[in-house]
Amino acid sequence: MQSKAIIILGHSHVGAIHEALSDIGAYDPKIVGAHFFVHDVWPKRTDYAGPDGKGGLEFNKDVLAAIERVVPQGMPREFICLMGGNGHIVLSLAKHERPFDFILKENPGLALDPEAEILPMAYIKKILTPFIMPYAWQMISLRTTLGVRISQLETCPPYADDEYVRDHLGSYISDPSNIVTSALRMKMWRLHSSIISEIASASDINFLGVPKEALDENGFMQRNGYGPDATHANKWYGQLVVKQMVHSLPIASYTRFTE
Repeated sequence: MQSKAIIILGHSHVGAIHEALSDIGAYDPKIVGAHFFVHDVWPKRTDYAGPDGKGGLEFNKDVLAAIERVVPQGMPREFICLMGGNGHIVLSLAKHERPFDFILKENPGLALDPEAEILPMAYIKKILTPFIMPYAWQMISLRTTLGVRISQLETCPPYADDEYVRDHLGSYISDPSNIVTSALRMKMWRLHSSIISEIASASDINFLGVPKEALDENGFMQRNGYGPDATHANKWYGQLVVKQMVHSLPIASYTRFTE
């Protein structure tokens, strides 16, 4: 079977992928036939796209050059983005000074916070979208630059365990007693995903949902996937994502690259 390069470009959520690939043979010894190229712009304090001086965006040429240096010429390539992913966290980790909640159209049975003001979902979507667009434009810029179909991976699901969230807030918020309800975390994540999915569809970008095996019976992250903080998944989750990416395609080796 011909080897294939799976090129993963993203921000902080690529961490779980890095961890998963560090000992890929240990959890799936049958994976033997593609190459992984994982890129993270953070070490260079840059990003994937910026203004082109003509009112549009230009994809980072250094990233494209790095891909050409590392990935063998002529090898088939699949591009998978993990651009952004935490836009919803801005509104769904710490309670707002004026607590809010909303009814999620796709799952209206999710509990409402009795102390919150109930707002229309359309209004929340309007507020949330600007937090997503800076990363969405980078995804679109890659699609436009390459001229081929790419994929965007859904951000990891929220945790249901309030105690774990309070104990792993890191620098996100200072008051552990001021977190939102797990139901609101779920609603904001689902709304975030629907916005990204809509943007991807409009730009001819494939949207990859999270692996079903990572979800508990209520759609939250399985406890096995809880990461080092309140928003990022761990190696176990990364392994599920890697398997989903390649489906039945064997993987031969992995090239880790940061620029």
